[in-house]
Amino acid sequence: MPKTRKAMIDTMNSLVGLNEKDGSFKVIIDTYNKLRPAGSYKMKYTDAWCACTVSTCALVNNMADIIPIDVSCGKMLEKAKKMGIWVENDAFVAQPGDIIMYDWGDSGKGDCTGWPDHVGLVVDTDGSIMTIVEGNKAERVGIRKLKYNSKNIRGFITPKYVDGVTQTPKPVKPIESAAYKARVTASALWVRAGASTKYGKVGCLRQNTIVNIFEVRNNWGRINKSANMWISLKYTAKL
Repeated sequence: MPKTRKAMIDTMNSLVGLNEKDGSFKVIIDTYNKLRPAGSYKMKYTDAWCACTVSTCALVNNMADIIPIDVSCGKMLEKAKKMGIWVENDAFVAQPGDIIMYDWGDSGKGDCTGWPDHVGLVVDTDGSIMTIVEGNKAERVGIRKLKYNSKNIRGFITPKYVDGVTQTPKPVKPIESAAYKARVTASALWVRAGASTKYGKVGCLRQNTIVNIFEVRNNWGRINKSANMWISLKYTAKL
């Protein structure tokens, strides 16, 4: 699988809307725990999950060799330094696919050097304002608009993708209501960013998981009304 900016951006965009209130964010935690490096910390649903979101997107795209995998922002930063992909410059002009880290204790004077508190992925830019997708933003996968060189920027991770800068569509609008419920019959069922196996994996459901089917397309079902997440319906039973 090519290690592209587009793949990482598409996967992050597909998660927008997952949240703690309805429990839909759990697919991120479950997928991380399934794919996490051997011996690494196993996430709980009560843990902060911003770094987990970025790491999960990297894992499903097989990018552990170019993106530091960790559920701690601080450890992710330390790994990025060792990989030679950390930029210690608040004013760096990040591009889509770069990873931004924040320090909420930033004084706003000079480059911030404190412990990072939060992380997200830059998914778009107009040259002056970044669009960033972040896990655990107000307990959901949300979007932030931020000017370059703003207060609270800790720095940037710049993975060595194989492609150049790629602009991507904005996240899809929510679908209003579920058509029906279904139960997963396979032992494990991949969740994809579109209604086909050609789309990237964004999660994994366990057998007997109950899901809402919000939209049906070519025997694929959309399982989240505010995120682009699809499963093959041939591995489900309608309830």
